[in-house]
Amino acid sequence: MLVSSVCYRSDDARPGALFFCVPGSSADGHAFARRRGLARVDRAIVVDRWLDAGRAPDRTCRTSAAAMGPISAAFYGRPADAMTVVGVTGTNGKTTTTFLLEAIFRADGRTPGVIGTTGIRIDGRPEPFPRTTPEAPDLQRLIAEMADEGVTASRDGGLLARAAISTASTASGTRWRCSPTSRRITSTTTRRWRRTSSPRRGCSRRR
Repeated sequence: MLVSSVCYRSDDARPGALFFCVPGSSADGHAFARRRGLARVDRAIVVDRWLDAGRAPDRTCRTSAAAMGPISAAFYGRPADAMTVVGVTGTNGKTTTTFLLEAIFRADGRTPGVIGTTGIRIDGRPEPFPRTTPEAPDLQRLIAEMADEGVTASRDGGLLARAAISTASTASGTRWRCSPTSRRITSTTTRRWRRTSSPRRGCSRRR
């Protein structure tokens, strides 16, 4: 079948859609696929486990949530590859940083785009979006729309960034734990990223 859209919400799984069965804390996309009859020959599904629920072309992977990013990027033609993408994370100052970056890129003659929890802007123009945080299919669609409008620089999360900025972290949000045998430093933010390089032997940091 010819895939015409990618989605993770069952309401968006129209004929021709590639639907990601993503397990959640209170609901499971696999259950929606069965209940709403999404496993049909006119749709395709990506699953964590095999479903005996119809004749839809399906592919299993370790986690369907992890597969959403690369598959969605490929579907939209990897639009971010032609942009300068800057990722911003941290505790305080993220929104201020994105506004500063937007102004800097515009002053440099570039067309900026912003995707974040405070909203979505394309060259300063707000774009409506029904949810606070876009998942990979939404993200890649928005990036593709930005590319169509000439955006060359984007502040964003969830993409391969050319630069990353970590803003100030509060003391209450950081705890150091030291062990005479440990050499790992672990920092976990709301996006659950991890690195394994220690500035001090035998210390680990947890947020």
